[in-house]
Amino acid sequence: IGVMTALALRARGAESVIVIEKNERRRRRIEELGLDSVGLDGVHEAVPARLAAAPNVVFECAGNPAAPALAIELVAPSGRVVLLGVLEEPVEISQLLLMLKEAEIRSSFAYRPADFDEAIELITAREPLERAQEMFEELERPETGHMKVLLQP
Repeated sequence: IGVMTALALRARGAESVIVIEKNERRRRRIEELGLDSVGLDGVHEAVPARLAAAPNVVFECAGNPAAPALAIELVAPSGRVVLLGVLEEPVEISQLLLMLKEAEIRSSFAYRPADFDEAIELITAREPLERAQEMFEELERPETGHMKVLLQP
């Protein structure tokens, strides 16, 4: 979701797009796509340094319980956080920080056919459905080079 969002933003004219990715191999793959990427270590310093300011918009695409709070920490005052990552459980955010920054939170949960076409181009492997658990574990491994895996029946 994050890479697809970054590619869509770049294709639509966004001048500066940075993807935060904790996996080093995926970060290299992201950079091969022509995107700027940083890891989690030192992210609070790295993102504003690369942009020369805090970002006006942060898209949270990880679906990790810590990601919405990080997005609020990173966004500029009067900025916007867009929640795209899917979480089933509630998450903690600092209402005080959100208010002090006078930031806005929005979300989206819809796709167009063209969005799927773009996402399909990022598939790095096709595997039988029987290998689903193994492939989910592979995607969580820090050293994986996979971006998207298509599970086929």
